[in-house]
Amino acid sequence: GIAHDFNNILGGILGYASLMKLQMPKEDRFYKFVDSIEKSAVRGADLTNQLLVFAKRGNPQLTRVSINDIVKDSVKIIRSTFPKYIQIETNLAEDIPFVLSDEAQLHQVMMNLCVNARDAIEGQGTITINTKNLTIDKEIAIQHNVTQENSYVVVEVADTGVGIDPDTLKHIFEPFFSTKEQGKGSGLGLSMIYGFVHSQNGFIDVESTPGRGSIFRIFLPAIPGEEIKAARDETQLQKGNEVILIVDDEQVLRDFLRQALEGYGYTVLEADDGEAAVKIFKENNDRIQLIILDMIMPNMSGEKALFYIRQINSSIPVLVSSGYSDKDKFEKIAELGISGILHKPFRINKLLTQIRTILDN
Repeated sequence: GIAHDFNNILGGILGYASLMKLQMPKEDRFYKFVDSIEKSAVRGADLTNQLLVFAKRGNPQLTRVSINDIVKDSVKIIRSTFPKYIQIETNLAEDIPFVLSDEAQLHQVMMNLCVNARDAIEGQGTITINTKNLTIDKEIAIQHNVTQENSYVVVEVADTGVGIDPDTLKHIFEPFFSTKEQGKGSGLGLSMIYGFVHSQNGFIDVESTPGRGSIFRIFLPAIPGEEIKAARDETQLQKGNEVILIVDDEQVLRDFLRQALEGYGYTVLEADDGEAAVKIFKENNDRIQLIILDMIMPNMSGEKALFYIRQINSSIPVLVSSGYSDKDKFEKIAELGISGILHKPFRINKLLTQIRTILDN
């Protein structure tokens, strides 16, 4: 419940920030401030999701992720927070494939590796982050206990720190094992990374020499045939002219959705709970072409509203919007027929892209 309410609050912040960014030239002196608001809201949402996963009440949100984008976001943070005497260098390969992963947890993996690299450096030093595409052979697959030879996206975090001796190297992925003094580390960082990477059917390789630094390499399976050719231009989002019914009990989210969608040509109808949604849909069944439906609402839940809507029209596309990622709940509503799930909070470009994908297909 707390996660749901918190994500609704973040939904208004992130939604309006992303809408403002789309309507501002990058030269605007306020653009960087709006960008910071947007990124802060995303970090808050990521933290909520991590807590849900930790509590086993949520699930990793697997999406197509660009490793290069993860690295770029991480580098922005570490350059502004790490000591200035530590140099940050990147060598990012172009046109590498996407990976199927959880973006929030992948951010956490990168930050953990970079913080460890920082802590290993005494005085001046350099952290180098590389990405590349690599196809492993049968021998390497057997060595790392992965099921198949495959194309992998590799991210390396190298440091010029103190290095790791061979005996310590054997234990670094064990939970609660730490070489840091008490109060400086929990010993869970690398074990969390190890568990996450292996849950994604990937593996980790470590190379280290005392006094000469360390290199941590993470291998994640590439999505076959998926290459990133160029950054997406968010200003080229497609407009539409369809009628969309928005169902959400949060006034600020309804206001944001209405302004955003009307700004891109759509006609919007609104309902503040399930009962109102069913009533409006009965009266406008022949006009409405898509429903954006919240799950947790007073009077009548989204799930119950969807049940009644399906009695009226069995094929109307429904995009479920929720701030609470409960796998069992989503599996239940999926049986009633839904066209997609939009996890709160979300950026405007993600919303518009998903709407067009549903309506065009």
